Amino acid sequence: MQQALLKIQKRLFSTKHYHQLRDEVKVFEVTGRTCLWVVSRGCSIFRRVDFKHVPPTKRRAALEQKLPLISPFKNPGYWVDWQSGYANIWLWDAEQQKKLMGDFFELESREVEAIPESAFAEKETEGGRLWQGSDGYIGQYWSNNELLGEMWCQSPPSDDDWYVFLKGLSVANVPIPQCETLKVVGGIHWKSAQHGQLISGANEKIVMWIAVVIFALTVSYQFTGVTRLLWHSAVVKSEIENLSPQAEKTIVVRDQFYSLRNQNREYASIAGRTQLDLMSEIGDILVKSKVKILVWIYESPELEMIIADASPELSKYVKEFEALGWMTDIRIDRRQNKKEITIRANVVLGL
Repeated sequence: MQQALLKIQKRLFSTKHYHQLRDEVKVFEVTGRTCLWVVSRGCSIFRRVDFKHVPPTKRRAALEQKLPLISPFKNPGYWVDWQSGYANIWLWDAEQQKKLMGDFFELESREVEAIPESAFAEKETEGGRLWQGSDGYIGQYWSNNELLGEMWCQSPPSDDDWYVFLKGLSVANVPIPQCETLKVVGGIHWKSAQHGQLISGANEKIVMWIAVVIFALTVSYQFTGVTRLLWHSAVVKSEIENLSPQAEKTIVVRDQFYSLRNQNREYASIAGRTQLDLMSEIGDILVKSKVKILVWIYESPELEMIIADASPELSKYVKEFEALGWMTDIRIDRRQNKKEITIRANVVLGL
């Protein structure tokens, strides 16, 4: 059962991550539903901008105005994480990204999240972190659960590089941390004002497993229903085949009864002096106009007729039918075939 669920999960909940490096794009198939375009740290830059003086509802607009001033790219793509009024922004060349994405035809009709490689780093509460990324080394310094700054080096940073980085942040010098490998897989714990909060890897797996279980239960329920339906059909077929001659005779008599009853109803609809008289009186009127009745439907007390008349005088028909004394609420409509009209009326035989 577990293996079957794993196969369903892989088939229904797998996607690709496109990892943009400085000289190539690597493609990875991963578990999940969110298609990501990951921009390596070597293809992006980091900026931290203070927006505390801007109301929270207006910070997005202020950020859009600030981008041309802090970006070296003519058309920047960006991803931002807000922390206590500060915007931690990663910027990259959107034109280069668009050009590289054009090499993958499957992305033409898909919505793709573009995020920086740094977003896959685990958040820290206090102190420094050093990560070995896909095309270099990423250094971060955290204070009070906030990222104060980030550096990138193509080769492992030296103690002097780390000291200069911390000095630029105006923080006390601390030893360079042990380097860790940054894995670009799973979900992230960061927030993006541009794309909203991305689901974490653990939560995404929970959602996927729930969906897989629901799918499996649905298929099982439908299979059970189909099986029960086939079983009932087989039982009914067996009972029909095993009907006794007496039961078959009863069915034949029943069918004959319904057939005779329907015939009697048809005869009753045209039988009797009353309806024949109605047809005769209306026929006398129509003969004068040299027209004929195409359809006659009478279900007391309603009468409906379709008459062939290329140039009907509607008011004349109304007057002549009202003069009969037993037709009321006369309604005449032209049909799509302009040479025919429909006449409807209520028949009051007691008048």
